[in-house]
Amino acid sequence: MSQSIINLSNLTWLDLSDNPLETPPIELAYQGIEGIRAYFRQLEEEGKDYIYEAKLLIVGEGGAGKTTLAKKIQDHNYQLDSNEKSTEGIDITKWSFPLDNEREFKVNIWDFGGQEIYHATHQFFLTKRSLYALVADARKEDTDFYYWLNVVELLSNNSPLLIVKNEKGDRRIEIDENSLRGRFSNLSESLATNLKDNRGLNAILKSIQYHITELPHVGSALPKTWKRVRETLEQDERNYISLEEYLNICETNGFTRIEDKLQLSGYLHDLGVCLHFQDSPLLKNTVILKPEWGTDAVYKVLDDTQVINNLGRFTTQNLDNIWSEEQYQFKQAELLELMMRFKLCYKIPGSKDTYIAPQLLTKTKPSYNWVKNDNLILRYTYEFMPKGIITQLIVAMHQHIYQQKYVWRSGVILELDETRAEVIEYYDKRELKIRVAGIRKKDLLTIITHELDKIHNSYQRLKYRKLIPCNCSECNNQQEPYFHPFDVLQKAKEQGIEKVQCQKSFEMVDVLKLIDDVILPAYKPVIPPKNSIEPKNSMNYQYFQILVDINNNIRASSENGENSGKLSLEMNDIELAIELIESNKTNDKLIKNLGKKLYQALFPNKINALFHSTIAGAATKKVRLRLIFKSPELASLPWEFLYYEDTKTFLSNNTQTVLSRYIDVPLPKRDIKSANLPLKVLVVISSPSNLASLDAANEENLIRKALAKNIEAGQIELDILHEATIKNINQKLREKSYNVFHFIGHGDFKDNKGVICLVDEDGKARNMDDESFASFFLGNNHLGLVILNSCQGATVSSNEAFKGTAPNLVQKGIPAVIAMQYSIWDTTAKIFADEFYRTLALGYPVDAAIQTTRNAISMEVGLDKRDFATPVLYMRAKDGIILQGF
Repeated sequence: MSQSIINLSNLTWLDLSDNPLETPPIELAYQGIEGIRAYFRQLEEEGKDYIYEAKLLIVGEGGAGKTTLAKKIQDHNYQLDSNEKSTEGIDITKWSFPLDNEREFKVNIWDFGGQEIYHATHQFFLTKRSLYALVADARKEDTDFYYWLNVVELLSNNSPLLIVKNEKGDRRIEIDENSLRGRFSNLSESLATNLKDNRGLNAILKSIQYHITELPHVGSALPKTWKRVRETLEQDERNYISLEEYLNICETNGFTRIEDKLQLSGYLHDLGVCLHFQDSPLLKNTVILKPEWGTDAVYKVLDDTQVINNLGRFTTQNLDNIWSEEQYQFKQAELLELMMRFKLCYKIPGSKDTYIAPQLLTKTKPSYNWVKNDNLILRYTYEFMPKGIITQLIVAMHQHIYQQKYVWRSGVILELDETRAEVIEYYDKRELKIRVAGIRKKDLLTIITHELDKIHNSYQRLKYRKLIPCNCSECNNQQEPYFHPFDVLQKAKEQGIEKVQCQKSFEMVDVLKLIDDVILPAYKPVIPPKNSIEPKNSMNYQYFQILVDINNNIRASSENGENSGKLSLEMNDIELAIELIESNKTNDKLIKNLGKKLYQALFPNKINALFHSTIAGAATKKVRLRLIFKSPELASLPWEFLYYEDTKTFLSNNTQTVLSRYIDVPLPKRDIKSANLPLKVLVVISSPSNLASLDAANEENLIRKALAKNIEAGQIELDILHEATIKNINQKLREKSYNVFHFIGHGDFKDNKGVICLVDEDGKARNMDDESFASFFLGNNHLGLVILNSCQGATVSSNEAFKGTAPNLVQKGIPAVIAMQYSIWDTTAKIFADEFYRTLALGYPVDAAIQTTRNAISMEVGLDKRDFATPVLYMRAKDGIILQGF
């Protein structure tokens, strides 16, 4: 890529997909425009240098000769040891050879243990931009070539692979190379050797040297400071260092900006040179210099006899014994976090310190009764099924395991709200089967498929099919119906084909009903043509409004009538829960109990009966619940945790309800609708140099991706302002009539006022109180929505600022404001940006969009965390269609 492209001042987004990118390294290109600009800036400031280094990963069955090959590469004279112990986990060694330009090429050799238990963890360590060697044992003839070639193709994005035939005792290995080459384009060579007498070893070494130096990233230009830091880290004999030590090393070697230091650690992490999990609150403070230190620790647990005999169950006391060596002292918490991050274990809910490694669970399926009537059934079939999908799902959904008892190595029973799901992996058939029974089948199935989608998406080249059961008269309610491929049904739907044929009964069945029987329907209104201003809103609502006056009198009204009551809430009963939530010390029981108490206070008997009848009578409609509080004390409570026991759901999370805070002010109602497309969105990023840095670049990237199609179609104009000075914001608001203003930055709460942190001309924090901030928008009749998003940066990030700022903006005339009532981690901020804008881009009203966003956050983070109830919507627009004509 030419640097001149990046220097284009108005360039804010660049699509580099399907390009053979060499400069900058692809790992940096994934960081977006700002990451690429930072790379070129450092090249220009520091000058170029080159790193000639790559990874050789040796894989194959246990006992095939992988470790022997690794040692023979380093030392031709190495003598085989018949008593040599098989590799446990991963051994990492180094080898180098000279290049023609008088430089030295460094090879990091990763020798993988071949035991079955390690296969499920390959996805975390088989990296892209590496060379692979598959070692096959001539005498055992147990190498599943298709399995290993598929694994490498899937997990390494088609990196080149050599087959090394270890012909022990000179017994020849015959493989159908033509067939394998026809199927796997990454198969580079097949070479024979006898590692005992070195026959063929020189040819293997020459082949490795050739293919590894031809890897695309080899010889890429890097800033000189990067190479110096890389060499310093390589010479450090320690297993890990603190983040502070790493930053100091960068400083010593010429780095001046913290974002550049973190960009380098992220790049080295992506290459597998070191491990630095910047998005983990615990792991981000440690840079693991020797990845094998972490992997060895992980595999020590999986190989421990006591843990194996306990069928994967272990405690922190067990870990103290397993990790008793000096190298692991004081790092047990980080290593346990590493295991959980790799989805290798989970904590048993309700236990103090007990964990399960699902790879070691019993293979025996437990006995249980299953109601076979009225089941929802879904199947996934795979062209190639990597190991570990079911265990990853078990870890992701462990909180829902039925009685924390019905789980085994290839399956699990999940329960949610009197609904159970059976999920079983049939590895020999390359299939995953789900069947669900109970009162909320679609809801539970949707949660499971959402988790599976995330697992599937972690494999870039995974090929699978989703199969929908037939509902014809013969198949309906049967355990073995005919299954329709979901992609075929989708294609039929897109082409307007209403019916397809069951291949079991040969009946014609309705396409839409087949899909809707299993998949929760999504609201997808027709996007109007470019420059259309015709309203497009087919969402029907049943309104339910609650007003609580200054004396705690409640007035509820809906299309089913009106009722009144008295709000009775003992603050002492909920103060502790609120304090724990504010300090982010939450669990499922705490949040639900708080939600129940808030609901009981806001919905006394008669009002509860009215709400119940409204819900029941809504049928195909959604219920738009609006809360109006005249008392500041009541308005400050977290009503987004309202828990409705009739459906066992949080009202702010249930997509059949739409919850917002309504502010009734004596101003003319203004339902801003974008009179002409394109809709104009301004994202303002405030990152003062003297406050904690935010991961705003990724959030910006997600917003761009969510709106990409609409931007390309000319339906949306997206502008990003990175230097959030008062002057720049005013200038931007004068340049265009923006419809959406999205603020990403820090906030505070001082002297009973919300404070927004902008930047001054020197890039340092400049505070504005909420009234001054509202002055930006006075007289602005185009703006329909303001979003205030404060990420978790440090203690300076306090979202109390937005509690005061958001209502103030609505009272000044803005139709709708979204704010965060708690500070959130960058990861949750990214989920919010991605889900909200994607939903908005489908044409949802803003209150429906925020509801689906809360739901998405809950599925990603969990209902035991406060994150899903963090976004709060304040409105004064009567219909919620802030973005009409879009």
